[in-house]
Amino acid sequence: MAVTCVARELLRGEPLSAAIDLSGLTADSEGFYYKPGDLVEICGNEKVKKATTTGEAFGVCVTGLSDARQQGITLAPDAYSRVNVMPFEFTQAVIRCTAAEDLTAGDRVILDTTAAGKIKKAGAGVAGFGKVWIGGGANSTIEVLV
Repeated sequence: MAVTCVARELLRGEPLSAAIDLSGLTADSEGFYYKPGDLVEICGNEKVKKATTTGEAFGVCVTGLSDARQQGITLAPDAYSRVNVMPFEFTQAVIRCTAAEDLTAGDRVILDTTAAGKIKKAGAGVAGFGKVWIGGGANSTIEVLV
Protein backbone atom coordinates (compact mmCIF):
# COMPACT_ATOMS: atom_id res chain seq x y z
CA MET A 1 0.00 0.00 0.00
CA ALA A 2 1.37 3.42 -0.95
CA VAL A 3 2.15 5.84 1.84
CA THR A 4 0.26 9.11 1.55
CA CYS A 5 2.70 12.02 1.39
CA VAL A 6 2.99 13.40 4.88
CA ALA A 7 5.29 16.02 6.39
CA ARG A 8 7.88 14.54 8.75
CA GLU A 9 9.44 17.89 9.57
CA LEU A 10 8.55 21.48 8.70
CA LEU A 11 11.70 23.43 7.92
CA ARG A 12 10.15 26.88 7.45
CA GLY A 13 13.42 28.20 6.09
CA GLU A 14 15.46 26.83 9.01
CA PRO A 15 18.76 24.94 8.48
CA LEU A 16 18.72 21.20 7.94
CA SER A 17 20.85 18.92 10.13
CA ALA A 18 23.05 16.65 8.00
CA ALA A 19 25.61 13.93 8.63
CA ILE A 20 28.99 14.41 6.96
CA ASP A 21 30.97 12.21 4.60
CA LEU A 22 34.14 11.14 6.42
CA SER A 23 36.12 9.87 3.42
CA GLY A 24 39.21 11.99 2.73
CA LEU A 25 38.18 14.60 5.31
CA THR A 26 41.02 16.76 6.64
CA ALA A 27 41.09 19.91 8.72
CA ASP A 28 42.31 23.17 7.21
CA SER A 29 45.05 25.32 8.77
CA GLU A 30 42.57 26.73 11.30
CA GLY A 31 41.29 23.29 12.29
CA PHE A 32 38.00 23.39 10.38
CA TYR A 33 36.67 20.32 8.58
CA TYR A 34 33.65 22.39 7.51
CA LYS A 35 33.53 26.17 7.83
CA PRO A 36 30.42 28.30 7.89
CA GLY A 37 29.98 29.32 4.27
CA ASP A 38 31.32 26.07 2.73
CA LEU A 39 29.18 24.83 -0.16
CA VAL A 40 27.99 21.22 0.17
CA GLU A 41 26.32 18.57 -1.99
CA ILE A 42 24.19 15.57 -1.05
CA CYS A 43 26.27 12.39 -1.09
CA GLY A 44 24.04 9.88 0.75
CA ASN A 45 20.99 9.52 2.94
CA GLU A 46 20.88 12.64 5.14
CA LYS A 47 24.57 13.13 4.33
CA VAL A 48 26.60 15.93 2.73
CA LYS A 49 30.18 16.54 1.62
CA LYS A 50 32.01 19.62 0.42
CA ALA A 51 30.84 20.55 -3.06
CA THR A 52 33.00 19.33 -5.93
CA THR A 53 33.40 20.63 -9.46
CA THR A 54 31.51 17.59 -10.80
CA GLY A 55 28.65 17.55 -8.27
CA GLU A 56 25.60 19.73 -7.71
CA ALA A 57 25.92 22.23 -4.87
CA PHE A 58 22.91 21.74 -2.60
CA GLY A 59 23.38 24.34 0.12
CA VAL A 60 25.74 26.20 2.40
CA CYS A 61 27.00 25.29 5.88
CA VAL A 62 25.71 27.64 8.55
CA THR A 63 27.55 25.91 11.39
CA GLY A 64 31.13 24.74 11.21
CA LEU A 65 32.85 21.59 12.38
CA SER A 66 36.38 21.93 13.74
CA ASP A 67 38.90 19.81 15.57
CA ALA A 68 38.60 22.21 18.55
CA ARG A 69 42.33 22.98 18.62
CA GLN A 70 41.38 26.55 19.62
CA GLN A 71 40.27 25.05 22.95
CA GLY A 72 43.53 23.12 23.35
CA ILE A 73 42.10 19.71 22.39
CA THR A 74 41.93 17.75 19.17
CA LEU A 75 38.72 16.07 18.10
CA ALA A 76 38.14 13.90 15.06
CA PRO A 77 34.76 13.79 13.30
CA ASP A 78 32.87 10.50 13.50
CA ALA A 79 29.62 8.93 12.29
CA TYR A 80 27.68 11.13 14.73
CA SER A 81 29.18 14.43 13.53
CA ARG A 82 26.67 16.78 11.88
CA VAL A 83 26.55 20.23 10.33
CA ASN A 84 23.60 22.53 9.77
CA VAL A 85 22.98 23.31 6.11
CA MET A 86 20.81 25.97 4.52
CA PRO A 87 19.54 24.46 1.24
CA PHE A 88 19.44 26.73 -1.81
CA GLU A 89 15.96 25.42 -2.69
CA PHE A 90 13.43 22.97 -1.23
CA THR A 91 13.40 24.69 2.16
CA GLN A 92 9.81 24.12 3.31
CA ALA A 93 9.54 20.57 4.65
CA VAL A 94 10.78 16.99 4.68
CA ILE A 95 7.97 14.72 3.49
CA ARG A 96 7.59 10.95 3.49
CA CYS A 97 6.19 9.38 0.33
CA THR A 98 6.35 6.21 -1.75
CA ALA A 99 8.88 5.70 -4.53
CA ALA A 100 7.70 4.34 -7.88
CA GLU A 101 11.27 3.28 -8.71
CA ASP A 102 14.70 3.13 -7.08
CA LEU A 103 15.61 6.64 -5.92
CA THR A 104 18.86 7.76 -4.35
CA ALA A 105 19.63 10.74 -2.15
CA GLY A 106 20.05 13.85 -4.31
CA ASP A 107 17.67 12.79 -7.10
CA ARG A 108 15.17 15.43 -8.22
CA VAL A 109 11.65 14.01 -8.29
CA ILE A 110 8.24 14.44 -9.92
CA LEU A 111 4.86 12.78 -9.49
CA ASP A 112 4.55 9.48 -11.35
CA THR A 113 1.74 9.74 -13.90
CA THR A 114 1.25 5.96 -14.14
CA ALA A 115 1.48 4.95 -10.46
CA ALA A 116 -0.97 7.08 -8.48
CA GLY A 117 0.42 8.54 -5.27
CA LYS A 118 4.05 7.67 -6.03
CA ILE A 119 7.05 9.69 -7.16
CA LYS A 120 9.82 9.05 -9.66
CA LYS A 121 13.06 10.63 -10.81
CA ALA A 122 12.69 13.81 -12.86
CA GLY A 123 14.05 13.55 -16.39
CA ALA A 124 16.95 15.61 -17.70
CA GLY A 125 16.08 19.30 -17.81
CA VAL A 126 12.99 18.86 -15.58
CA ALA A 127 13.07 20.94 -12.38
CA GLY A 128 11.00 18.55 -10.23
CA PHE A 129 9.10 19.44 -7.08
CA GLY A 130 11.64 18.12 -4.59
CA LYS A 131 14.97 16.45 -3.88
CA VAL A 132 15.42 13.02 -2.28
CA TRP A 133 16.89 13.27 1.23
CA ILE A 134 16.59 9.57 2.14
CA GLY A 135 16.35 7.22 -0.83
CA GLY A 136 15.03 3.71 -1.25
CA GLY A 137 13.83 1.09 -3.68
CA ALA A 138 10.60 0.85 -5.62
CA ASN A 139 7.51 0.91 -3.36
CA SER A 140 9.57 1.90 -0.31
CA THR A 141 8.95 4.93 1.89
CA ILE A 142 11.48 7.65 1.15
CA GLU A 143 11.99 11.21 2.37
CA VAL A 144 11.97 14.22 0.05
CA LEU A 145 12.84 17.87 0.62
CA VAL A 146 10.19 20.19 -0.82
